[in-house]
Amino acid sequence: MSFAKRFVCASLLLGIILPASASSELSADEQDSLVKEDIASLQVLSELCHQVIGHNPKFQQNMQRLIEQNQHSLSQEKFKQNLSQDHEYQSLLAESKSNSQEMSPAELKAACDEVLNAP
Repeated sequence: MSFAKRFVCASLLLGIILPASASSELSADEQDSLVKEDIASLQVLSELCHQVIGHNPKFQQNMQRLIEQNQHSLSQEKFKQNLSQDHEYQSLLAESKSNSQEMSPAELKAACDEVLNAP
């Protein structure tokens, strides 16, 4: 899935994904992997958006809220671990950075505006 599409899933459908994942048939490890992928995509998007929209407190607040909501859906064991030391997360982060190069400037601007204007 492209970076832009992954981000859209992470941000737009967050309210649907979190409750659905709790009742899905995925194992805790599979759910954690999906959440880690979403967090990695959000982290990369956050870095890219600073280049597009500059320093914006509302954007930062909305982005932090999205990341925290994802972190809280990790299993307790994974939540207690620091993601910066998680090998799977680091791999997903590198993949997200690589995939972000596929985003057009218009897609990036739209994704940044979406976070900025989130309720």
